[in-house]
Amino acid sequence: MSRDQAEGLRRLLGQQGLRIVRLNSGRSGVGKTSCAINLAAALVEKGREVLILDENEDQGNIADCLGQPAHRNFLKAVREQCELEESIQRAADISFLPAACGMAELARLPHENRLRLSDTLTACKLACDVVIIDTVAGSSSRLLPLALRDQEEILVVTDSVASITDAYAFIKGATNEYGKRSYRVLMSKVRNEQQGRAIFRNMADAARRYLGVELDLMGMIPADDAVKRAAGMGLSVLKAFPDSSAAAVFRHLGMAVAEWPRPIDGGDIAGFLHGLIRCVANQTPASGKEPSSTWCVPRGAGSVKPRASGARIALAS
Repeated sequence: MSRDQAEGLRRLLGQQGLRIVRLNSGRSGVGKTSCAINLAAALVEKGREVLILDENEDQGNIADCLGQPAHRNFLKAVREQCELEESIQRAADISFLPAACGMAELARLPHENRLRLSDTLTACKLACDVVIIDTVAGSSSRLLPLALRDQEEILVVTDSVASITDAYAFIKGATNEYGKRSYRVLMSKVRNEQQGRAIFRNMADAARRYLGVELDLMGMIPADDAVKRAAGMGLSVLKAFPDSSAAAVFRHLGMAVAEWPRPIDGGDIAGFLHGLIRCVANQTPASGKEPSSTWCVPRGAGSVKPRASGARIALAS
């Protein structure tokens, strides 16, 4: 199905609401950015217009993984040096907005400038069905308080002790500070499906028992070397190695996300940008002090004992 056909079908069905998907992780190195790129590629294959908002500025961000210099970014739009549409980059059929510097600048904007920017963004006519937010790992993201309509939370976790420990700490911190009560969990770099499912079950049991948080297993990305090789080529695994096991899993995930129910009167890209501005602006007090938060790793977390039938995870409140 072509994009024009998909757009026409959405108009016919009245499904114009913007879907927001935020990818979180307790630590870096779990494959979150790779998941953002490949999930976006899978949705594009389904005829969706997708924008990745990249909050990361370090090596390994979206631009770096796609082999593109971040010569255009959200900062220029925040400084009113260009329109938002001119800040968006495109590579390998994926649209993305480098936003790290823009977020920092936005937090420092005087109130009057912020109002003017908000008015300017109201005129944004960017065609977009899904925004995927690739957040900074851990608790330092400026976008953790963001809570908009049709927003889905995905937590990317591997089967390593450190990743499991930090993921649980992330859930605990987000629950205590922002009242988040549910996450879809995407297991990444899975070497053994049975053990991956056992790890998830233990995480879900602990989150429900100690935190009152519900976790739902979204899927498991296999430890497929094709993902790494595709990244080295600056491509999604779906484009570089379409017949790989990882590509098949991402296609399945893209189909699932595309079919998530949305209200007909959902928001649009302008509403999302207004919410983004409010979220970042509200975190910086009049003193100019930057927001900071350190979430403690729970006692007893990180004790992982692999067994033939799965893995035992000791997590406490």
